[in-house]
Amino acid sequence: MSDLFPPRVRLVTARYGRELAVACVVLGVVALVAAGAVVATSDTDTVTESRNVQTVDTGVDTSAVVTDRDSVWEYESELENQARYLVNDTPVLTVTPTTRAPEGTEVTHRVALELRAVADEETFWRNETVLVEETTTAAGGTARTNATVDVRELDERLENTSQRLSNVGSLAVRLHVTTTYDTGDYAGELTADAPFRVTENAYWVDGDLSSSRRHSTPVTRETEAEPDYGLLLSLFGGSVGAFAVGAVLWRGREDAVDVGAIREEIHRRRHDEWISCGSIPMWVDKEHVQLDTLEDVVDVAIDGNQRVIYDQRSELYAVIDGDMIYYYSREGSWDQMAWPDVGAIDAGPAGEGPAGGDGAPGADAGAMMENAPDPDSDDAWEEL
Repeated sequence: MSDLFPPRVRLVTARYGRELAVACVVLGVVALVAAGAVVATSDTDTVTESRNVQTVDTGVDTSAVVTDRDSVWEYESELENQARYLVNDTPVLTVTPTTRAPEGTEVTHRVALELRAVADEETFWRNETVLVEETTTAAGGTARTNATVDVRELDERLENTSQRLSNVGSLAVRLHVTTTYDTGDYAGELTADAPFRVTENAYWVDGDLSSSRRHSTPVTRETEAEPDYGLLLSLFGGSVGAFAVGAVLWRGREDAVDVGAIREEIHRRRHDEWISCGSIPMWVDKEHVQLDTLEDVVDVAIDGNQRVIYDQRSELYAVIDGDMIYYYSREGSWDQMAWPDVGAIDAGPAGEGPAGGDGAPGADAGAMMENAPDPDSDDAWEEL
């Protein structure tokens, strides 16, 4: 496993890497199987659609013709959908309900004027006058009817009725528009009403008289739902990730990495404040004590309030305490590092020195000893 990971993570991976790798592979296979099941299992949705949609709506326009030559408006001009109409200038109001419906729809418009006497918020008298009730056929998708209100006549009637109801109750006037229709497929009724205000000088419809209704026939059908692509991508990505993690864990298992080196690195990081780098002469005349772990060497240094010297050439950790050297090395013993195997020297018959060609016995050995490096030299290892 890469040295980018902390040593403790690498140690855990080394100990349990095989089991974790197998678990990740199992998870990856499960994710792939689940993704396949999502694709193979197609759900069905119930969809309700609106068929044969038809809309019928009624709007109401108002208009009046100017009959007073002294009016502020042009004489005999037609005013439409005014916020206010003047009684003396335009004494007759035309109410025009217009219904938009499918071609050939049979439409009946009914326009009525209602007078109502109210006391203590309760109606104790009511009278309705039908202004028009007419049945037509929607031509070009439109049916229209006209109804008229003689406002002067209505005002006189209201005055007479108010006198009769004096000190009894209040009088209110409302305009009702009812549309009955039959499209052939659908039939229904639209209603709307609004107050009709009349004062000494003016009158107006105080509200909206429009109404609308939409018809449709619901049709239910079964459709095959598309798979959840977000879930599929998540499962596939999880599977690939599990396989990748499993591969990394398999490469970091205990039999594939140097566990001892990882443990040494943990100890090195833990006791770094007690360790200094340096060069240790290998032929110093001292007693050598080999310890089992780096932590043991650090304990000796702590007990003696000394430093641990780390020789990077020989991967050796040592504490020099008087005539004793306490050391730890994963590469072998002190003698193995100080006197590596440089090749066997052929020996002659018993009692004779090493065979040396035509020279005297032991001549080569003597030459070797004469050329041996100084044990106290710091460069003895390189000279050897």
